[in-house]
Amino acid sequence: MFVCIFLWARNFYFTRARLWTRRDTEILLERLRALEVFVGLLSIDTSSTAKRLQRVGKTALHWFVVSELAESLSVFYTMKTIRYRTSVEEGIAYDPKQFQQEVMIYLADPDGWAQLYEFVESPAGPGVKHIRLAKPSTLKTNGCENDELSCAVLGGTDIWLNADRWIHGAPKSRLPLEQYRQYMVSHEMGHSLGHDHVKCSGSGPAPIMLQQTLGIGTCTPNTKLTKYDLGKR
Repeated sequence: MFVCIFLWARNFYFTRARLWTRRDTEILLERLRALEVFVGLLSIDTSSTAKRLQRVGKTALHWFVVSELAESLSVFYTMKTIRYRTSVEEGIAYDPKQFQQEVMIYLADPDGWAQLYEFVESPAGPGVKHIRLAKPSTLKTNGCENDELSCAVLGGTDIWLNADRWIHGAPKSRLPLEQYRQYMVSHEMGHSLGHDHVKCSGSGPAPIMLQQTLGIGTCTPNTKLTKYDLGKR
């Protein structure tokens, strides 16, 4: 790593030394934003950062090194592919194709787990996660502790979405039905990816790994991934 940084610095010093421009600032910020989740930078104040960058001096050698390092990391970092399939339990009055399309849309939400994973629909097979729209009685039969909720095997491949909740929602979540369905998919997929429950932080958006079906306390309704979902504080 140190050798790479030295080579980048030498290349800049001898062939690319110049004044730091506004475009350089924009490029650097774009690269850092692309790595926000990967390096744990959940927010960047672009206006103050730009001002600080403009004050670093006329050659900005060290910022060039940071920029090139960020670009290289973004090239080497690739999202893990998660394969899944969907089904609707027999006896539930819900179109399987509609359920399939809705789950696909919810998993692709750029504010959800799609920040970290690429979700690809696949046939049944080893390691393929199975997202079922199931009756409450079926959830109970398969070991779910509460047949009024949905459930998933922590770090496993089996996911059961409660059909009653899917159709009627959950008033205590304070989410409209479509957003609640987004939450259901994101929450149970979170368990399948190995994430356990978290609590309301006291204020701000409710984490998706909070049991929002039971209420969100002093948090605000939310379907976006938060730093608390990623184990950060």
